[in-house]
Order: sequence, then structure tokens, then C-alpha cells
Amino acid sequence: VAVAVVGTQAVVGLYELSNANQTLKDVYEYNMQPVESLGKINVLMMENRTYLRVALSEVTVENEAKKPVLVMNQQIANDSATAVEKNIEAINELWKGYIATSMTSEEKSLANKFASSRGNFVKEALKPAVATLRAGHYDETKAYAVKARELYNIAGPDITALTKLQSDDAKKSYQAADSHYKTIQMLTFGGLAGAIAFLIWLGFIITHSVTKP
Repeated sequence: VAVAVVGTQAVVGLYELSNANQTLKDVYEYNMQPVESLGKINVLMMENRTYLRVALSEVTVENEAKKPVLVMNQQIANDSATAVEKNIEAINELWKGYIATSMTSEEKSLANKFASSRGNFVKEALKPAVATLRAGHYDETKAYAVKARELYNIAGPDITALTKLQSDDAKKSYQAADSHYKTIQMLTFGGLAGAIAFLIWLGFIITHSVTKP
């Protein structure tokens, strides 16, 4: 009986280790990988605003019709426009990968909200800014840079909400796994204690039967 109890405990232990490994795998695939993708998207969005600021900071003053005007360094403006376009494409690919995963109704709602706010950020600020950068129009680019800041301030909280949801889900998964582990640990110790008590009782019976006249 004792051997059976110990054997059962060993099998249960191996089974629970397998479950723990699967739980960690699920947390990585369903929570941490999406968090990584969302983090990259947010960084690239902020980079795009930085590229606009860099182009606007590299200027010279020229006189046109006896009026001083700011003129961007065209090479830097063109490089910034190209960098913004590359980041937009990189974000598109990351987002495709993200929305291809299985999502809850709450996550889907937050994802749709971010897709809309980020779409406005790209359509109303970044793409027009790319055009004005290549055309060398300082004032227009500056106006779109301001627009980019305003629209990012809307899209930024949306992607933060998505990231928080993933973090909260990962925390819940960990807490559930930890609670399950503690339950199994209690049952294991209880089973071992029962086996030891049984062996003590059995030893007492055997000793008593041997020594009894």
C-alpha cells in the first residue's frame, strides 16, 4: 500500500510538472509575445515623431522676397521621410501578427480601438508629413508634427490599455497556476503523512502479533 501511495504521488508530481510547463508556455505565447510586439509598435510610433522633430530641427534661414524663412536640410528631410515609411510598414507587419492570435472579446474591442486611433495617426499626420518632408515644406511639416503629437496622445493610451490587459492576463494565469500548485502540494503532503501513519500502524500490528504469546 505504501509503495502504491508513493508511486501515485510520483505520477501526480510528474503530471503537475507537465501542467506547470504548459502553463508557462501558454503565458509566453498568449501574453508575453503580444506584449513584446505591442512594445515594439509603441517604440516605432514614438520614433516616427522623433524623425519629424529631427527634420524640423535641421534648418537654415534664407531670405525670400526680403522675408526670412526656415528651410529644412533636404537630405535629412528625405531620410526622415524614408525612415517614417519603413516604420509604418514594420508596425503594419507587427500588427498583422498580433491580430492573428486568439483574442477575447475585451481584447478585440481594445484592439479595434487602437487600430482606429493609430490609423488616424498615420493617415492624418504621418503620411501627409512624409509628403511635405520630401517637398521641403517646413511650415506644413511643422503643422503635421503638431498633429502627430495630438493623435499619438490618443493612440498611446489605447496601446497602453492593450499592454495592460496582456499583463493582467499573465498575472491571473500565474496566480491560478500557483494556487493549483499549492493545492497539489497540500494533497501530496497529506498523502505521504497518511502513508507514514499507515506504516506506523502496520508496524505496530505486526510487532504486537509477533510478541503476543
